[in-house]
Amino acid sequence: MNYLIKISHECTWQEIEARVTYDLEDMLGQVLVKHSLLNENKNTSVWLAEIADYNKFKNIMNSPEQKALDKDMGIKYQVYSLQALKI
Repeated sequence: MNYLIKISHECTWQEIEARVTYDLEDMLGQVLVKHSLLNENKNTSVWLAEIADYNKFKNIMNSPEQKALDKDMGIKYQVYSLQALKI
């Protein structure tokens, strides 16, 4: 399933990029099929992701370690599911 994850953050774009790269190598690589991370503006980013197992993804994102990092970096998420439409 495809998801759009809107990320608001108080840290820099470089820190967001490094965090996602680290998380992919560490844990998220287990559930993400493919993804794109886009810098929207100074304090928001957009993460488009094809996630093979959303429940596992959610568990990873809600782990105490991830929550502590989110708090330290001033990160908040809004997650939207995406569905392909026929045109």
